[in-house]
Amino acid sequence: MPYWRVHYHGIWACKNREPLITPELEPQLYQYLRGKGLELGAIIHEVGGIEDHTHLSFSLPPKYSVANFIGQLKGASSHWVSKVLRHPQEFDWQRGYGVLSHGGKDLARERMCAIKRSIIASRPRTQQWSIGARRTMAWRRSYQMPTMNREHKIMKAR
Repeated sequence: MPYWRVHYHGIWACKNREPLITPELEPQLYQYLRGKGLELGAIIHEVGGIEDHTHLSFSLPPKYSVANFIGQLKGASSHWVSKVLRHPQEFDWQRGYGVLSHGGKDLARERMCAIKRSIIASRPRTQQWSIGARRTMAWRRSYQMPTMNREHKIMKAR
């Protein structure tokens, strides 16, 4: 059996960056993405995002194409939300995606960032923000993720 370690972080957005991922849809969609990713041969490390885009941390064997994997994942999840769940709004992903490769040491950091994002997301919303304000807040959160020392212990926010 061949040895491989290839880790990716994929990002794609809802069509026209509309906030289609509602709090009710979010856990079902992320569970579906995780299951479908496993079915397609990937190892799914983390799934997350906000109202208008999704992040997926995954490992994919070199025999599979990243473009085909993400294309199949986006197509299947869009069909599932629209046809199976019968989402009240027309649900579709925007064309294209972003993907970065990273080393195995970054997986621990990604997991900690996902935990922090889930804690922030679980807090009650005291006010409704505009889409632009939500994007700004998401950008600010991304730069306030915890830094870690060599033993992977949280030190402090940057």
